[in-house]
Amino acid sequence: MKPCHFYVYSKQIEDNAALIERLKYDLCHHGFTFDEKKPTLIIILGGDGSFMRAIHDPKLPRGQHVQYVLFNTGHLGFYSDYGKGDEDIFIQKILKTEPNVEELPFFRFVVDNKDVHYFINDIAIQTGETVFLDVFVNDEPLTESRCNGIVVGTPTGSSGYLLSLNSPIVIKAPDIYQFSLLSPCHNRLFPNTITKAILGGQEELRVHIREGNFDIYIDGGHKTKLKGHDFSFSHNKDDIVSLLHFKKMTVVSRIRNNISGKDE
Repeated sequence: MKPCHFYVYSKQIEDNAALIERLKYDLCHHGFTFDEKKPTLIIILGGDGSFMRAIHDPKLPRGQHVQYVLFNTGHLGFYSDYGKGDEDIFIQKILKTEPNVEELPFFRFVVDNKDVHYFINDIAIQTGETVFLDVFVNDEPLTESRCNGIVVGTPTGSSGYLLSLNSPIVIKAPDIYQFSLLSPCHNRLFPNTITKAILGGQEELRVHIREGNFDIYIDGGHKTKLKGHDFSFSHNKDDIVSLLHFKKMTVVSRIRNNISGKDE
């Protein structure tokens, strides 16, 4: 790929110290510039959790001008092409190969009509007790429920938490999203609860929690400190995360390999 300004992101800096220094040395000797403040390429050493943390790290730039590439030193590495033992190949690919760019949709999450956040996988609003909530689409009532919470997920996140809730995997349809209620009550008080739905990206989903205590998790991370009772979700097609791939692999084969364990 063409030389650019780059930064190496790693949670386990000590464990990846040798690879970090090698990347800095090899890339800088081929016209790349190491830049901690304004990189246009962020090389992530870690697993999928590190990818999520890098995207949300307020110290790192974000936007259409920033691209990410993941080298798996963690566990699953769903988004990565290479991992431990592939260091030589990975560096050579960066230096000599033009990557394919995968654009992952970045969805908007607004708390009480004021605090704006973003997510690439899912938002989980959940509790060990029950909450009483209303679900609206474009401010039109869709359903109400007493349940343990709700998970709202993007196409990218459909193979994660939502899959464990028996929601469908979304393949190459970046402008839709879905929700699934967690352990909804089904009784005479809530006889017709709609527990799951898929929405077009232009539709706004709103969740209002009338009562109950709950926690909010963004992209599978730790519990946030966010507080509120009214939550809206939407997507702007210009909000994307650009992920680079140096190995030819379709979305279908990546899902198959990482979920069923059947490599090509």
